[in-house]
Amino acid sequence: DLGPARPISEFPWFVSIGAGVGYASVVHPQIVQGAIATPTFTLLAGYTFRERFTLGFDWSAVEAQLGRDTLGEQFRLGYSPQAGCTGCKPKVPGGDIGATSLVMNTVGARFEYAPLGRDGLFLGATAGLAFMVGLESQSGFGAAGRVGYRFRPSNIIALSVEGGVQAQLYDDTQMYMPFGALSLRPYF
Repeated sequence: DLGPARPISEFPWFVSIGAGVGYASVVHPQIVQGAIATPTFTLLAGYTFRERFTLGFDWSAVEAQLGRDTLGEQFRLGYSPQAGCTGCKPKVPGGDIGATSLVMNTVGARFEYAPLGRDGLFLGATAGLAFMVGLESQSGFGAAGRVGYRFRPSNIIALSVEGGVQAQLYDDTQMYMPFGALSLRPYF
């Protein structure tokens, strides 16, 4: 349907799925401080108020690979070379963790404002609960800000490109990440 846009009131509900890449900087007592390019994933469900405002429930995830060569060392972001060991003791079954995935999530309310109407430029913010799994489970506070451009090839589908910054704060851990993403948003 490429005809004239029908009022948003006919399709106020939406879901959205997005994926992108970020450059995560992580400070954690078990990780050598550093940064890594990492995939990001977002799910959003919400409601459109008038033509310019949306409110929804957002879940976003960031995953980073961690590796270390020996027990007691700090993990490094990304993969590391696994050189052969000439003087190592035999591994105990179920023993040392040499590599794992660290997944950092944010769930919370997301607000978007589109100053030019339903298509075009939009600004958004998310705030809510952050939790991480992979090393030890922790919970804290997460927030994100974004700016993007949205267009609709039809009345019920929107595509967007966006960029922004996401941050998570825990007792002894922080994550800061600029990101870029694409998303698909069906309306119903």
